[in-house]
Amino acid sequence: MRVILFSVIGILLTFEAKPQENIRNFQSMVRDEQGLPIEFASVVVIDEADSTMVCGQVTDKDGIFDFSLPDFGSYILNVSHVSYEGFFRKIEMGDRHLPASIILKSRNNLIDEVTITSEFVRKQAGGFTVKLTGNPIVSGKSATEILGILPGVSSHNGIAIHGIGGTQVFIDGRKIRDDRELESLDADRIESVQVVYVAGSSFDAQSKGGLIFIKLKKLADGILTGSTGLGGGVRPKYGFTSENLYSIVSFRRKSVNMYNYLYYQDFKNISFYETENLYTVQDELILAKDKERGWQHSFSENLSLVYEPNFRNTLGVNAGITTNRFNPKSHSDSEVYDGVGGLIGLSSSDIGRNNKTNQYQVALNYELTLDSIGSCFNLIADYLNSRKNSRSDYFYQYDIPGRIDHSTKDTIKNITDMFEGDAKFEFKFHRNSRLGTGMRYYYNSTNHHLVYYNQNIGEEWVLDKVQSDDVNIKSDGLGAYIDFSSEVRNFSYSLGLRVQSDIIQYKSYLSDMKIRNRYNNFFPTIKLGYLLEKEKTDIYLDFSYHRGIDYMPINEITPVVVYGSEYFYTKGNSELKPVFGEDIEVSLSVFDVEMWYNYSISKNGIQYLTLLDRDDPLVRYSMPVNTAKSYYHLAGIERDIQIFPWWKLNMDFMFRHMKVNYWEEEHKNTYHSNAFFPHIQNNFSFSDNTFGFSLTFYAESTEKIDDKKMCGVYSFSLSAYKYFFNKRFLIRFNSQPVISKLRRWITDKPELYTYSRFRTNQTSFNILLSYHFKYGKSTNVKRARSIQNISERKERK
Repeated sequence: MRVILFSVIGILLTFEAKPQENIRNFQSMVRDEQGLPIEFASVVVIDEADSTMVCGQVTDKDGIFDFSLPDFGSYILNVSHVSYEGFFRKIEMGDRHLPASIILKSRNNLIDEVTITSEFVRKQAGGFTVKLTGNPIVSGKSATEILGILPGVSSHNGIAIHGIGGTQVFIDGRKIRDDRELESLDADRIESVQVVYVAGSSFDAQSKGGLIFIKLKKLADGILTGSTGLGGGVRPKYGFTSENLYSIVSFRRKSVNMYNYLYYQDFKNISFYETENLYTVQDELILAKDKERGWQHSFSENLSLVYEPNFRNTLGVNAGITTNRFNPKSHSDSEVYDGVGGLIGLSSSDIGRNNKTNQYQVALNYELTLDSIGSCFNLIADYLNSRKNSRSDYFYQYDIPGRIDHSTKDTIKNITDMFEGDAKFEFKFHRNSRLGTGMRYYYNSTNHHLVYYNQNIGEEWVLDKVQSDDVNIKSDGLGAYIDFSSEVRNFSYSLGLRVQSDIIQYKSYLSDMKIRNRYNNFFPTIKLGYLLEKEKTDIYLDFSYHRGIDYMPINEITPVVVYGSEYFYTKGNSELKPVFGEDIEVSLSVFDVEMWYNYSISKNGIQYLTLLDRDDPLVRYSMPVNTAKSYYHLAGIERDIQIFPWWKLNMDFMFRHMKVNYWEEEHKNTYHSNAFFPHIQNNFSFSDNTFGFSLTFYAESTEKIDDKKMCGVYSFSLSAYKYFFNKRFLIRFNSQPVISKLRRWITDKPELYTYSRFRTNQTSFNILLSYHFKYGKSTNVKRARSIQNISERKERK
């Protein structure tokens, strides 16, 4: 198999490098005045003799273009971009090469408001890049909303690509750790978005899901720009429930770029659900009603500085802080009945919590460009410190024979230190071929300090020596990779291999329990793509295979016990193993339709099972356990329809089938589950895109997850926007949802039947007023048509 694989690579490379007689190859890179590459610049070569166009293309993400010309004649090279002044050069027969870099000067009067009539998508093996500059779809939308309407990307329950969660999002090379930054970032500040379906060998094997790289618009020297906003929310049944304030500021001064994100939010958490628990062995029924309310106060700030002394060197420093305070209070009332419906007694619980979290992060990013065609070296160091303190007080009352009132309290302190170091080399042979190699080391250490006390009414507090403990959970890993990617005409491919060693250690200082496991693995990645270009459409077929670590359960390998009521608690599992998976994905783009199919095999998947406490069989608890080998099928289709110039319809439909095998009390169980996920979004825009609104429908059919049957839900949502004063002010309104069906779930086991209903009304009305500013050089803004009419790949979305 390896002989065949390397033979195929050799044939492709030989075919690609085959010289042509009497043909001269030219290559160069287009940069701005700061030395940064310019993507999507139009490159046109004209025959000087008769003014006919010989060839044309657009520059790639590294600003590179290349073409071939006969070894005779004279030609005119024209490089243009709507935001820069044009470049012209005569190519004579005696010219042997072009300048290593072509510098375009900024055209300040076209920096912002440019209307582009042809949108561009650059397809490559395993993903695509879409340009958003001047695209009317960005009007009034946040980055989260824009990502949700890109082909194959959804934002219903977090960002997912082709229905697979765990997607990592980067802004100008910086990994974001707060999803609210995407909600605050205005989409019209984004220049382009690159979507990678599968992370690949160059990223950690734990990178489940895909990657999204957001590139912000470049600023001219001396420009300060940004936005600040104030918002609030009301839920008709519960009153005022949220307020938030945000600010995003960007500034460029010569070689220094500054980006600052700040966010503050007060949010009222409201939860109300009912549960029916039938214990078949005890022949008792418990009807419970649980309520929880509390304000959550959170603050987040991130400061990023990038120094670019020249086009070869880039040094970035990023620092962030996040704080969270949450003090909820919950109350439950329960009724206990015997098998014939007779009331046995009543019980209740009152729980008060005081949760504090502080998180600090510092990152360093250095990139060195090695040559004129984009070869580079990249070094990343990232350190994060998290401190969580939680104190809870519980009071249980019983009017049931055999049970007495009692109280418990606990203090839980968690300190986590994380470090990641990444070194990557990328060598480019020419515009279409690259070889990457690198290494990554990570370290994660969490110390848990757990103290639990119990008290019967009228007695002293007693330390619970069984649950109290000091525990250290540590994981570290070292990985190395190599990958190669190239294009041969309309065919593109990428081959990669990652070698990684991971260690997980669990140590209890009080019980002297120690667990240490090492996992050594190879993780290959294959990506193949084929683009069939026609006059009116692009047809693109993509295939990928990837093996990786779906999930490293560091947070679940813990002895922490959290009580939810007098009859329920959750706990961790110190014996969990990492989840390994293999994925095969095929996607097809035809016209404005995107289709995909994903087949996954998972080993050691995580299932959250509902079990009964052996000491008190009327008390349920939830605990994560590893499954046996399981299988998943995921298929989807998405289409955009431009019904009228002011009405665009986005539709997607996804189907999921699961076959899950898991062990419970030495018995192997298997279940099959099918689920459907339809989504329809209507986008309307008027008045030169200064006003618009969206109507969205989303649903999930009934599906079995873990040992529970999750009943179907649906929602109808409305959002609208309006610009004022030459787009200086923006008002956003949304109701999420206007109408919805609430979640219900069922657990059906021989010893337990549970029926739970979420009863919290979800209807909310939210409004956000934001102010957009820009200071610096005075510019006369005018609208222009795009001159980028020549492209190898035209977006049909």
